[in-house]
Amino acid sequence: MVSTMAEIRRAQGLLQESQELYGQAIAILEYAWGKENPQLLSTLEHYALVLRAREDYALAASVDTRAMKIRVGQTLKNFK
Repeated sequence: MVSTMAEIRRAQGLLQESQELYGQAIAILEYAWGKENPQLLSTLEHYALVLRAREDYALAASVDTRAMKIRVGQTLKNFK
């Protein structure tokens, strides 16, 4: 899976490659599951870690916000 390759690259310190692979993984998962699927959370969170390591704090914050919206949406669904 692409996200596994991205994590391997991150562990190797190849952050730009990791960022690109996480971007591809997210696009694939969005296509397969939809943009608000909670199964995206792990990939989004790992992507944000890579972004922070690359000091792209604005994009990392945006990704974190997106993950939080998915998490809150899922929590609200569970209360219904």
